[in-house]
Amino acid sequence: MYDAPRPEQTGPDPVAERESVFNAVLMAVMAGRRMMVVTDLTPDGGGTVAHRVADHVAASTGLGLLATARRGATFEDLLTQVAVTLGARPTDDIEHLAVALERCLEEAGAGLLVVRDADLLDPTVIADMFELSGSVTDTGLYMQVLLTGGPDLDRLFEHPALTGAARQIASARWAIGREAAPASPPAPVVQAPLIQARSPEPEPEATPEARPQPTFKRQRRPVEPIQAPIGPAPLRPEGRPEIHREREPALAPARRGGARWALAAVLVLMAFGAGFVTNALWPQTSRTESRSTAELLDGDGRSALTAGLPSVPAIQPAPPPQTQPGAEPPAATPASP
Repeated sequence: MYDAPRPEQTGPDPVAERESVFNAVLMAVMAGRRMMVVTDLTPDGGGTVAHRVADHVAASTGLGLLATARRGATFEDLLTQVAVTLGARPTDDIEHLAVALERCLEEAGAGLLVVRDADLLDPTVIADMFELSGSVTDTGLYMQVLLTGGPDLDRLFEHPALTGAARQIASARWAIGREAAPASPPAPVVQAPLIQARSPEPEPEATPEARPQPTFKRQRRPVEPIQAPIGPAPLRPEGRPEIHREREPALAPARRGGARWALAAVLVLMAFGAGFVTNALWPQTSRTESRSTAELLDGDGRSALTAGLPSVPAIQPAPPPQTQPGAEPPAATPASP
């Protein structure tokens, strides 16, 4: 039986975890997160992270306040500790403490309140801390709050009064010293004893007489001999015969004379149609003009070119001169040759 060596179980390094959580909290403060929670499962209880964060914010021209909680402490007790840190007179007047805290916040421009041992507070006090971080001054400033404590701080947020607060800070919670689930040990490896195996003896070869003969025999088809052709071999043509094909006569280009005659016929029909339309629209005018032209052509014998010109009045023959009784008639004028 052989057992494999088990790896040494080493817990998380608290120093490295505190450094990582400290950097994460500073990033959240710079991002403007209003409420943050750090749970320290080690005996330190988050005190180291609380002091480092408060000192760092106070040194960076901000307002870094630190208050230590105790069991049964109220919200006014925490504000009284803060007022003493600011140099104000301790009093039980919550309004006076709130005004002093707001004045210091206005002067600094930003502020962070760190509550140490917050796991000793009641759920109602934790709810008041959430309300403080949600209030805004007239200039738009607000007080950021960081709660640090032991393992009971996580169980404190399981209270029904803090269900909404737990969802609000789901992405702003860190834990220090939380051990991971131990890895299951590997199954033991059973190593069997080494036994030298004997080499198998070679089997004697079977003689040809002892080998079993197959019952099925394959019959091969006899190969027929190739007979040589009788007579001379046919002559192969020397070249490939050419196939002569007659070319089809090219079609003569279509004559365009028919198209010309068709166009002329269309023009003639259009002319006749135009005349028909004209006669239909102006029948009286066309009749008058045609009649007057016919009269001019047939009546006076003038040309059609002078049909529209005004006519010259006809010359009437002069009446014959009256002769007095007893006078001789005038002699006739000889005709000109």
